[in-house]
Amino acid sequence: MITKVKLKNWRSHADSTLEFTPGTNALIGIMGSGKSSIMDAICFALFGTFPNLQSKKLKLDDVIMKKPSEKNVAEVEVVLDLNGTKYTIKRSIERGKGTMFSEISAGGNVLESPNSSRVSEAVEKNLKVNYELFSKAIYSEQNALDYFLTIPRGQRMKRIDELLMIDKFEKARTNAVTLANRVSDRRSAKQSVIEQIDVETINQILKELRAIYIETSQEINSLRKKTVDASQKRKALEGEFEGLMKVKEEFEFLKRDERGIEKSLEVVSKNLAALEQATKGLLKEKAQKDFDETKRKISETNAELRKKKTDFEAATSAISDKKSNASSLKKEIDLLGKEYEKKLARKKEYEQFKSEIGADTERQISETKKLLDKATEDATKTYAKISDLNEFIVHLQSPETKCPICETILSEERKKLLIVQKYQQIKQLQETFENLKAQKEMADEKLEKAREAAEKMQMLLTEIAGIDVLRKDLEDLKKNFVETSNEVFNAENSLTNMRREVQNFEERLRESELRRNDLELLMAKFGDYEEKKFEFEQLTMERQQVESRLQEKEKKISGKDLLALDSELKQTIAEEREYDVRINEMEKLLKERMQRIEGQEEKLKEAEKYKEEVLRLEQTIRNLKIFSQALEQTQVELRQEFIIAVNHTMNEIWQAIYPYHDLVGVRLQVEEGDYVLQLQERSGSWINVEGIASGGERSIAALALRIAFSLVLAPQLRMLILDEPTANLDANAIEVLGTTLRERISDIIDQTFLITHDEKLENAVTGSLYKLEREKEKDGVTKVINIA
Repeated sequence: MITKVKLKNWRSHADSTLEFTPGTNALIGIMGSGKSSIMDAICFALFGTFPNLQSKKLKLDDVIMKKPSEKNVAEVEVVLDLNGTKYTIKRSIERGKGTMFSEISAGGNVLESPNSSRVSEAVEKNLKVNYELFSKAIYSEQNALDYFLTIPRGQRMKRIDELLMIDKFEKARTNAVTLANRVSDRRSAKQSVIEQIDVETINQILKELRAIYIETSQEINSLRKKTVDASQKRKALEGEFEGLMKVKEEFEFLKRDERGIEKSLEVVSKNLAALEQATKGLLKEKAQKDFDETKRKISETNAELRKKKTDFEAATSAISDKKSNASSLKKEIDLLGKEYEKKLARKKEYEQFKSEIGADTERQISETKKLLDKATEDATKTYAKISDLNEFIVHLQSPETKCPICETILSEERKKLLIVQKYQQIKQLQETFENLKAQKEMADEKLEKAREAAEKMQMLLTEIAGIDVLRKDLEDLKKNFVETSNEVFNAENSLTNMRREVQNFEERLRESELRRNDLELLMAKFGDYEEKKFEFEQLTMERQQVESRLQEKEKKISGKDLLALDSELKQTIAEEREYDVRINEMEKLLKERMQRIEGQEEKLKEAEKYKEEVLRLEQTIRNLKIFSQALEQTQVELRQEFIIAVNHTMNEIWQAIYPYHDLVGVRLQVEEGDYVLQLQERSGSWINVEGIASGGERSIAALALRIAFSLVLAPQLRMLILDEPTANLDANAIEVLGTTLRERISDIIDQTFLITHDEKLENAVTGSLYKLEREKEKDGVTKVINIA
């Protein structure tokens, strides 16, 4: 049940809130007052669309308020009560952007947001009604009460099948038939393959191939035995041949050794003769003694030389330090000398400036300042006197001027005389003032010069400060520089003597080393003589050993034919290779025959597999045919059940909504494969509503069918929305419809929404009654008035 609807900027509704109750709720108003807009808003809130939007008669932007002022955002909210749970659905749209927000909540908890499609799915899940069912069975649009009758003949069963979702069974049946045909084609293809396979021929080929395979395997085994025998013979011959070859190689190696020893003996003999000649008449002991003495002298000379060099290097380093010190002193003397010369020049400048301006500048400044102050004071007084005289002249020029002393009135002549006198005094005072002014300017200039002189004197005193200390430091540095330079000169003379001593020791060392080298060479010759003598003896012994071994090797190879043995070995290797080649070829042949055997066996397996698959496919075809027949029968039974339920419901309410007694029943019937709506006359005969019934009879029959559809297709909602249902109804029928909606419909439908302009139907209301008003000529907004 819908309990509340809120609209904001929706068509002509600026901000409308309506609350509904069980029973018949009505919206009454003139055309264009905004009645149908409320039903469109309910449908949009629930499913995100409504019939005029679905059919593209309207665009989504068209529902956003344009008059009296254009808005950019519209909002709708619907509150439902389903089995005691409060559901709230909200949606908002923005101009040019579509639906911007959607939400469904239950009991204050958000179920889905903000995706519009997912919110619609949640609504369908909880209401157990989709948009198609709601818009065709529950919501009767304006002038669409007879929607069923407007569907062309031949398409009604298809449309109602879609509402009942029977069309899904038909799609499933069609798919099952298509699948069965495809499976049948596949079975035929497999059967064709089976028929092309000759099983008897394949078995005969397998028998022959297996016999050949066994024969070839036996021949390979025989060749492998021959290969083993040949291999053993080859290994024996290789062992014998390799042994003889090794002995032969050793014999030749010993021959080469023998020749080498002979050559070495010849060389050593020559060396011994040369060494004997070189050491003839010399004693080894005497040479060794001279060598040791020379080494001792070299060691002593080296020690003394190292000491002399150390002293020389120390003296060199000391001289270097002194030179560095002298250089630093020279740089410092130059630096201080420049600074001293600068201060001395500034001192001369100071003495000269002092003689020019005098020593006591402060006294000069003080005296000049006093003169300036006096000139300033005298000038001020003079200026004041001039001002007083000018004021007195002004006073004299006024009528009846009195004497300032005796207070008698002055005559004109007296006043003129006094004025002339005062002007003369003013002239004298002005000359005095100008002189004083000139004196003040001269005093100012003199004071400024005195101050500048004082500042310059102070600056020069600052610059020559410390000149005596600087002179003393400079004299000390020069003294140190002279002393250091003398030390460097004396040290360099001493260093020259030390250098001569080092050179003398180096010369003595070179002579001793030359003597040592000669003695060392002589001792080496004595050593070489002994080594060569020992080497000669060793070579003589080696020659004897080699000759003995040569005799042994010669005995081993005597009488052996290596060429014949090599020929026999090569022949044996060739036989072994020939056996291997034949085995490889026969193994390839054996492998090829095994592949042929496996190929034939695979054909047999494939034939068996296809037979099994054909049986399985035949069973699948049978199952699909049974399934297809079951789906077809299900559609028939569902339609029958639907017709029974609809007809039962229509006849339950027919007498309540039809005001006359000429037509006693109504039914939905199948004729020529499609639905027709029929009315029963008192005689018991049935007539088609289309083409025979009047407009009013047609409308009431359509209303009965609409109510029946709502109850049968959406029993969980038990809701009906009727937009202008009185079209083509006479006054009596309208009165009966109102009575039915007021007294009887609540027994069948929990909640009914009636949208009408006919105020006669106000009596039909048992729930909420709203009157909608709008000043259309002023593009006004809809006003919602709660009447009951």
